[in-house]
Amino acid sequence: MSWHKERWIPSLDWTTPSGELLRQAVKVVAAGVKIPALELIIFGSSPLQMGVSSAVTSGDLDVATDEDIAKLLESAQLTKFHRSPYVEVCPLNTFRTAPDWRSRAHTESLFGVFLIFPHPIDILVSKVKRCEEKDIEAFLEVMKVTGHPSENELKESLQRAVDIYRPGFDESTANDPIHNTGVLWQRLYGKEINVREEIIIPGNSIRIPPLS
Repeated sequence: MSWHKERWIPSLDWTTPSGELLRQAVKVVAAGVKIPALELIIFGSSPLQMGVSSAVTSGDLDVATDEDIAKLLESAQLTKFHRSPYVEVCPLNTFRTAPDWRSRAHTESLFGVFLIFPHPIDILVSKVKRCEEKDIEAFLEVMKVTGHPSENELKESLQRAVDIYRPGFDESTANDPIHNTGVLWQRLYGKEINVREEIIIPGNSIRIPPLS
């Protein structure tokens, strides 16, 4: 096994802005939602800030769940327009990365709520769709601290997540993951990549079914 395929075992820093906000949010949710084994997926840059480097910036704390927790967090003034950083509650399908991402994720229990932190590689892969400057900076910071992902690690990880290259009916054409991958390769590795030949075609041949 190598870094991009192993389960992530971080030492989370709860004193970071994301960590402190997450603790507050989970305490509110735990008090207001009485559901056994409630799970919240913590994605975006917050897990990178908490588990890799506090230098990773995060303006919001992305939380994915199908449970109705937004009103609770709004009442606690932990959402947008109340504070910064703020909690952004998203549907489960918002986090788009490799289908088997849970096999690498880290889980912690806080106030009786199970928090699922995706592996850094799966978080980075999910950023390719948008690939704004702050997303590229997150890649660079993770590489600076961990030495990963290497070119081959990122290529294999994008092959596992090949469906991010499929256009969606409701998505703007401005988000072009093929173009973004080319830009990313130049910034990270100083070279060009043939996305169709090196990622999409081999990725389609090894498509991974989602974990049940």
